[in-house]
Formats: sequence, structure tokens, C-alpha cells
Amino acid sequence: MAGIRSVSFASPEGLLNGGETSANVYMESNAHPYSASVLSVNPGFFDTMQISLKLGRKFSSADDSRKAPPVAIVNEAFARQFFPGGNPLGGHFSGRPNAPAERLIEIVGVVADAKINSLRTPAPPSYYRPMGQLPFPSITVVLRTAADPEPILPAIRDTMHRLEPRIPLADLSTQQELIGRQYLANERLFAIASSSFGVLALVIATIGLFGLLTYSVARRTKEIGIRMAVGARREEVLRAVLREGLLLVSLGIIIGLASATALARFISSLLFGITPYDPMAISFAIGLMISISTLAAYLPARRAANVDPMIALRYE
Repeated sequence: MAGIRSVSFASPEGLLNGGETSANVYMESNAHPYSASVLSVNPGFFDTMQISLKLGRKFSSADDSRKAPPVAIVNEAFARQFFPGGNPLGGHFSGRPNAPAERLIEIVGVVADAKINSLRTPAPPSYYRPMGQLPFPSITVVLRTAADPEPILPAIRDTMHRLEPRIPLADLSTQQELIGRQYLANERLFAIASSSFGVLALVIATIGLFGLLTYSVARRTKEIGIRMAVGARREEVLRAVLREGLLLVSLGIIIGLASATALARFISSLLFGITPYDPMAISFAIGLMISISTLAAYLPARRAANVDPMIALRYE
């Protein structure tokens, strides 16, 4: 089809496809079972998914057969766990203990880590087998397009139906749509809830600051009247009340930043796609607090600046 750059196949779970297949791993001369994720792919999978090769080679058509020697490509997490400080190429493992030599799986390549079933957690130790050596009853067809895939999805469905109408298509979607449906729904819900609580806290803080400064101005009405009677300008009174409000806000920001820094490790576990020290987010939060607080302090400050000295001197 026009607009398709490459096509490959993978086991039903694929990458970020809402599932994960785990298998026991028995390293050579070791009867202790370990666990790793396993994916069955065809030779063109890594090019289609743009997973870079770090060591060794990729699968070839000669590997894609049950008669071929058992081979696997592992990710960097697998190499770090089972071959710390060593070269995994040429290493062997199996899926069951005490496997005969001819059934040991030889590692022929190392590829970059890729997320499998979570966007938050690091990629788990994983290995890939040729689909001809590890077949599945159903597969995921992976296509890389030259442009936005959305417009050609109907054409893809029609073409596959025309080629083989007996094969059902369980799902046809873009990787972005799949990630949004499988993984980002909870993240968005958490973000909306956090933002709602943040807005509520900001409203309560604004009302509290406004009430505190209004009460402070009411208590100091006589003092303000005396100051204005002896020559204080309205601008000076306005600045004095604003300074008092912004001092409280500044202290709150300092305490908040110190608390956020102390709780950075806990906060980082709740964040996705952003760090606890993100300068843009922190700057936006500080700017928003100062802007809202300035508005909350301005109204009582303007009231203080408009006090009539004669009325203020008689105020009780």
C-alpha cells in the first residue's frame, strides 16, 4: 500500500499492547529459575519499531524456522541482569532446567530497552525469539507509515479483508491511540483529580489571605487614619498593605518549596512525564500564586488607601 514504510509481525501482546508474556529463564549451568518477558517477532520487527541494535546482529530469514538453531536477541536490561560487566553474545539459556545442549538458546544480539507493559516502570529483562521458532496462534501486525496513520486505517482494514476475508481483525489502532487507551487514562484521571484539589487549595488560600488582610486593615483603620493625617500618601498605604500580603505569600512559597524538595522522592512516584524539579512547572506555580495573592491583597489594600482620615480617627 502507498504510505506504508514497513510491516512486521509480533506475538499478540507486542509492545505497549495491553499484555505481557513472562517465561522462566534458566541460565547455562544454573538450575535456578529467573523470569523475563518474551516476545515472538519476525526479522523486520526491530526496523519497523525502530529499536536500535547495540551488539551482535538482528534476526535473518535463516533464523525464522523450527529447523534453525535456537537463537534469541535480548534487551539491555536482560544483559545487565544476567551478564553484569560481561558480553552476552554467545551466551546460552533455556526455558526449562537441564535442557539438552541442542535446545539451549544462543544470544546473537542485544537491542535497546523498550517499554512492554508500563510507561512508568523501566523496561523489564526481555528477550525476543524468531516467530518461526516460537509461533503463536494469533499475531499483531505492526505497520510504520510515512505520514499520519489515521487517514489510511480504513484502507488498511479493507486491504486485509480483501487479501483474506476469513482472518478477523481484533483491533486496528495507532500506537498513540493504544497507549492513550491502555495506559494514559489513569494518568489523566490522576492529573485531573490533582489539578482539582490544587485549584481548591488555591481558592481556599486566596479567600484566607483576603480575609486575613481585610481583618488586619479593619483593626488598623485608626492607625492608617493617623498616618494619612500626618502626611502619608495613599500610594504608601497601598504599598504597605500589599507588602504585608506578599510577605505572607513569599513565606508560604519558601516553605512549600522546602517541603516539596524534602518529599521529592515520594512526589516523583506520583508524577508521569515530569520531574519534581521541573523548572517550568515550579515557575508557573510560583507565578500563579503571586498573581492570585496580589489580587487578593489588592482589594483590602485599596480599601485602606481610600480611608478618610477624619472618619478613621473616630473609628473604634
